Formats: sequence, C-alpha cells, structure tokens
Amino acid sequence: MKKTNLLSFALLISALLLLLGCSSPSNQNQNSTANSTPNITANNSQPPAHPSDDYRKCSTNADCVPQDCCHSMKCVNSKYAPVCDGVMCSQDCRSGTTDCGGGCACLNNLCEAIATR
Repeated sequence: MKKTNLLSFALLISALLLLLGCSSPSNQNQNSTANSTPNITANNSQPPAHPSDDYRKCSTNADCVPQDCCHSMKCVNSKYAPVCDGVMCSQDCRSGTTDCGGGCACLNNLCEAIATR
C-alpha cells in the first residue's frame, strides 16, 4: 500500500512539473522575444512619430542595443531596448544575428547590426 501511494505521489509531482514547464509564457515575454519589430514602447509611453528611423537614431556605439532579446538581426537606440527580464535564449550562434561576436554599432547616426556569419 505504501509503495502504491509513493508511486502515485511521484506521478502527481511529475505531472505538475510537466504542466508548469509547458505553460505558455507571459505576455511580456511573448512581446520581448524574437519579434520582427522593436518593442518601441518598452521604456516610453508613446512610440516616436516616425518609428522607421527615430528608434534607430544614435550618436555613439553605446547608444545602440539589439532590437530583440534573442538572436537579434537589428539594433535600436537603447531608450527603445526590449525588456528581457526572465527571457531565456538558446545558446546557439545563429548566422546573420548579433549572436556570438556580433553586436551593434552607430553608423551614419543610425543603429546597425554587426551580424555574425
């Protein structure tokens, strides 16, 4: 009887852990991971008037950060940086992204990605 109860308890705990691991991420995490457009309202209440260039304007390399939390292909001004708290990224180095030696730079006063090959 004790062995059956112990087995039932172990199965219950395993099922709970599986359900917790498979739950969908919160809205914040969904909005801040691998989006094709920047989260330009992350630190501001309103997006810029012309988001196509305003969110990329810069003066120095330090002004620029990856647009997405993971495997970013574009860069934005740091004031429009995505909120990446709690976001977990894979550790693979994806070609064409700022991963593994890539980064961001201010070129001609616009943030540009320096992608890996």
